Amino acid sequence: MKWEIKLASNELLHDWKIAGSSLKVKENYIITLHKGEYKGVGELALGSKEVVKLENLNYDLSQVEQACELEQIASFYDFTNILDGIDFINDSLRFAIESAFIDYLHQATDIEKWKIIGTNTIKSVESLCSIPIFSSADEAKSLIGEHPPAYIYKFKISKETISEQIKFFNDFDKAIVLDGNESWGSDVEGFLNDISELDQEKVLFVEQPLDRYALDAYKTLKEKSPVDIYLDESLQSHIHLDNFVELCHGVVIKATKACSHMKMVTQMTNAKKAGLKTVLGCMVESSLGISSLFTVAYGFDYYDLDGFTKLKNDPFNKVFWDKGKVVLSDMN
Repeated sequence: MKWEIKLASNELLHDWKIAGSSLKVKENYIITLHKGEYKGVGELALGSKEVVKLENLNYDLSQVEQACELEQIASFYDFTNILDGIDFINDSLRFAIESAFIDYLHQATDIEKWKIIGTNTIKSVESLCSIPIFSSADEAKSLIGEHPPAYIYKFKISKETISEQIKFFNDFDKAIVLDGNESWGSDVEGFLNDISELDQEKVLFVEQPLDRYALDAYKTLKEKSPVDIYLDESLQSHIHLDNFVELCHGVVIKATKACSHMKMVTQMTNAKKAGLKTVLGCMVESSLGISSLFTVAYGFDYYDLDGFTKLKNDPFNKVFWDKGKVVLSDMN
């Protein structure tokens, strides 16, 4: 097996503005596995505020290549056992490595990807459509017009812009999700005051309004909030989610946090057992990365898989947007 990693700089259709960050270009990494006449590819897509060193990613990949040379690999289970023995500098790389291996096995055997890892099949999902931060109704209408049509829109908010956004939300004619990206720090009362005039019937949930580490604040917020609170950045590689019941009503599960396909499935299963709602989320990434998520997508309550629609050019065409749904293409 030969592995390689390449930086992919993706120009965005629009400036991607969230609390504390703004991007015009998104840099992700493409992982390729070569073996014989076949190759598999996966994508590492990081959050807008995350930074990694390419030299560390190359080192992690070299560890995988060396370990694979020493073992007989006949299945995805064999491969994950090898990965379990590697001390990654960047754990988030593991999901992309697994995705490349699954893609390789699919090419070599023609076995469906979901069967390779033993999950259930799903070919399309109804997805949220994310809209970046805006500061006026006119800007919001323009942004919505430039994004694909959806059943549910997720709007980025911040403590600096929320007062200008609320009237638009209250007049909007569809259900919405709001994403605070930690903008309110640990200020529970400030957040509650800022959303006090919000039409609560319109809002399905608010995602990560406080800092990821403000756990005591989240306990208070859950008790007082008129709308459901979901956690994204606060959920990292946790498998046991019982304690999250005190903090929130639901969790957002992402590949770069869970770091493996099966841990994502375990997180979703354990969250449901604990009575939490679940969202399968993505980063701003190509359809390659989004398609990899379909192997673990069965059973979530919500899907936030529109990251590929933010790119000016998607070189992979592995999924497509169809009137609010993300659908696996024949090229996958």
